[in-house]
Formats: sequence, structure tokens, C-alpha cells
Amino acid sequence: MRYIYNVRKDILKIDEENHTVYGIDVIHNSAVVKSAGNLFCDRETAESFAKLCGNENLSPEKIEPAAAEILDSPEKSFRFTDMCG
Repeated sequence: MRYIYNVRKDILKIDEENHTVYGIDVIHNSAVVKSAGNLFCDRETAESFAKLCGNENLSPEKIEPAAAEILDSPEKSFRFTDMCG
């Protein structure tokens, strides 16, 4: 099963201030099967992540753990360990 990974933009309100955050919508057969918001603070990182997800065809339930793995790694490298398959 192939998925499409689109970057989504949300506005997060904290202490009366609006902050732009980005997430990923996972699409299959023209329907959003998973929507994960508030994953990244910048669009470039979100777009790189969406591209990597598409290259690896990451399953929808692994989106949040994969994003956490990348954000927690000291070098912020865009590669997965044991996430694909």
C-alpha cells in the first residue's frame, strides 16, 4: 500500500500568542488516514520529513515515533532505525 505524505500547517495558541507549527497528513486513496499535528516548528524540516516518509513508505501509525526519533537524535539526521517495514 502506497501513501502520500503532505505537510500541514496549524496555528498553536500559547499564552495569547499564535505560533505556526507543522505536521503530516497521510493520504491513501484520496482520504486522510492519519493526521499528526504539531510535530515541527519549521516548514523545511516538516517537508524533509514528509519526503523521507514517502521514500520509505512509512506506515501511518509510525509517523509520531519516527518524528520523535529524528527530533531526539543529536545530529537531527533524516533516517529511520527499525521504523520501516
